[in-house]
Amino acid sequence: MLRNGEIVDEVYQVVNEIGNGGMGVVYLSYHLRLEKYVVLKKLKVQNYDLSFLRNEVDILKSLHHSYLPQVYDFIQIGSDIYTVIDYIEGNDLKYCISNGYRFSEGQLIKWFKQLCQVLMYLHEQKPQVLHMDIKPANIILTKDEDICLIDFGVSQASGTEVKGLSKNFASPEQFMKAEAIRNGLDSGKIILDQRSDIYSLGATFYYLMTGYEPEITDINMPKLSEYSIAYSSSLVNITEKAMEYDINKRYKSAKQLYNALMNIQKYDSRYKKSMLLSMVVSVVSAVMLFSGVTMIISGSEKINERNYSQQYQQFSNDFTSGNTQSAINNGINILNNSDYSQYIDDNIRAQILHSIGDCFYMENDFSNAEMYYQNATDYAENTDNASVYYRDYALLAVLNGNTIVPEELLKNISDVTQKQIAVAIVQSEYCIDQGDFQEAENILGGLLNKKLDNENKVVVYNLFGELYEKRKMYSESAKYYEKSLELKREIKTLRRLGAVYLSLADLNSVTDNTNLNRAKKCYLEIFKGFYPSDNDRLNFAQVYRLLEEYSNAEVILNQYKKDYPNDYRVYMHLAFLYYDKGDKESAVNNCSKALSLKNNKNNEASYDENISKLEEIYRDCIE
Repeated sequence: MLRNGEIVDEVYQVVNEIGNGGMGVVYLSYHLRLEKYVVLKKLKVQNYDLSFLRNEVDILKSLHHSYLPQVYDFIQIGSDIYTVIDYIEGNDLKYCISNGYRFSEGQLIKWFKQLCQVLMYLHEQKPQVLHMDIKPANIILTKDEDICLIDFGVSQASGTEVKGLSKNFASPEQFMKAEAIRNGLDSGKIILDQRSDIYSLGATFYYLMTGYEPEITDINMPKLSEYSIAYSSSLVNITEKAMEYDINKRYKSAKQLYNALMNIQKYDSRYKKSMLLSMVVSVVSAVMLFSGVTMIISGSEKINERNYSQQYQQFSNDFTSGNTQSAINNGINILNNSDYSQYIDDNIRAQILHSIGDCFYMENDFSNAEMYYQNATDYAENTDNASVYYRDYALLAVLNGNTIVPEELLKNISDVTQKQIAVAIVQSEYCIDQGDFQEAENILGGLLNKKLDNENKVVVYNLFGELYEKRKMYSESAKYYEKSLELKREIKTLRRLGAVYLSLADLNSVTDNTNLNRAKKCYLEIFKGFYPSDNDRLNFAQVYRLLEEYSNAEVILNQYKKDYPNDYRVYMHLAFLYYDKGDKESAVNNCSKALSLKNNKNNEASYDENISKLEEIYRDCIE
């Protein structure tokens, strides 16, 4: 047992013990270098080989997802083994239920979807990763009321042997396989796959909705629908299907389960009954109330149609302007609103899903971007932009480390020419991502010799821009981003072009403001016609400062400080501004504030090369 205050491996200072289970003792610790809290798990090594004990860390090291913890270290000190993982602030769902918490249907559906997103990500890995220990105690409810799936100690690649289980949340086949192994029986015919995780997910929500653990060995265990609980029959039906005893009756994939949750109203028996009742009433009362009923239905439909049109227009405006968060929320609300279902065909559904994916891409959330692009392909078969949807799904799969060859990901594109173009585009992105710039340049050059539509030309020009930007060939990069903008004015291209011109300005003489004025033009267009991001605002302020338009820079930074008073970057830029103006007192004050926030243990901002410049300014001002 480790003592409070004890330091492990000269880095991790133990704060206190926070858990003790079959796999080991868990300590809240403080990372002395990163200045943040982490979880230090001292593993129990009896009867386990080292390869098994590394399992959780090896799996997590290769995984990056919003709803998974990040791994930091695997430490072996003598006979002691430790793992170090993100500390996720919050309580697990078992704690919540045990302490009387009860959750609304909206909360449960939200977490159900988030866990499906995690499972889709895990199950799409090559080789496939099965968690195999989904249960309330392994799901943390964060301070933002999102979930985080933890504890990969018994995870496994598909097809491997059972490493452990949590009895009442393990699938029947996982339980039977473990029992067969324990009793020395042949377990080879018992199949474990992604449906085993789906069962555990269903069992978890059984517990969250009833407060009772599902007894896997009790053949008389009541079904979820037998309880008197304040949840819709749609959610009950979906949960029951997820935890069917027969593996072949469950959802075949997390994606299928996720789609059921996205269309949850269709599963609600009360909704179906009300529709049936309205039909019966309409027939019985046809003679007396025909005109009145027609007016009511017509009025209701017109209201729904108007509301749909307004919300879709708002979604479209948000997307076009780059207001990504609002677009994501509006798009999801449109897809989930049963009143709008008659106005949404596969073409529109695919377009909305793809646009939501674009929004996540613009926010550099590649995991969610890939998921929504993939969802768009589910409805893409007979749509106008099928090749684009498949292409972008494949592009994001590559960025997220998917090793499947593009031809496999793009097999559903029926048009041979479009498929060849899409494959080449994805291959070029893969080469750029891997640093094989010459091969990427060859592929992209070959594409420009083909007859491309404007949609694909924009993608190729942007990839050329990205390629040369990574090679620090900024003039070439700018040329291709400009070509892209000639065909389509998009905020993501304007944003990258502005950053490239800023880089060119840094390389060129300070007396030549040509590139600064070009960058200024980009950011002016973003501010006038689009929804600027935080980085856009800070970059624009930097452009104004370098052009010595100090008052304009100060207006932007002061508004930013009002919106984000705890972002160290705004004080850093204000320090640069006041230093350039010769106001050393204001420069020192903002330097101190920026460095204090940057070094704050709760500030998770990544390393910024400007910090060294900030420190130089501070020393110069106080000397």
